[in-house]
Amino acid sequence: ASFSHSLSLSAWINTTNASRSEAIFSKYEAAGREAGYIFGTNQNGNLNLRIGGTNMAGGPHDATDTAKVNDGQWHHVIAVISYEDQTITFYVDGKPTSTTAMQMVPNDLGTTLQVGQNPYTPYGNYFTGSIDEVQIYSRALTASEASTVYLLSGAQ
Repeated sequence: ASFSHSLSLSAWINTTNASRSEAIFSKYEAAGREAGYIFGTNQNGNLNLRIGGTNMAGGPHDATDTAKVNDGQWHHVIAVISYEDQTITFYVDGKPTSTTAMQMVPNDLGTTLQVGQNPYTPYGNYFTGSIDEVQIYSRALTASEASTVYLLSGAQ
C-alpha cells in the first residue's frame, strides 16, 4: 500500500450517504506536511481521491468522479493513481467513469493503511455503509484489468 509509485485502490462498497465526505480507505499523514491519499465518497455520493500536499507538484489536491455510488446498491470501485501519466482514473462496476490530470509526487511518509476511516476528519469521516474485498495494487491497472477485477470479484 506504499505510495512510492503508481497504485490502484479497489473495493466493493454499499452506501446511502448523502451528508458528508467519508473514507473508504486511506494512507494519509495529516500533521504538518500532509502526505499520502484518502479514497472515499463525498456528500453528493461521488467517489473522491485526495492527495496530500507534499505529494503535489502543483494544481488541485482532489479528484472527484462524475458517477454516483450512494444508491444503496453494491458497487465495485477503483481509483487508479498513475504517477507515470500524472492522472487519477475512477472505475465503477468495471467501467471507466472519469480521469483527472494531477501533478503529483508519490510519498506517504510511512503512514498506516486504514479501512473505513482516515486520520483527519476535515477530509472525511468514517464510512457509514459496507465495505468488502479491499485490494491495493502496486501499479496502475489498465481499463481491461479494472474490468477483469470487477468481473472476477463477483460482478452481478
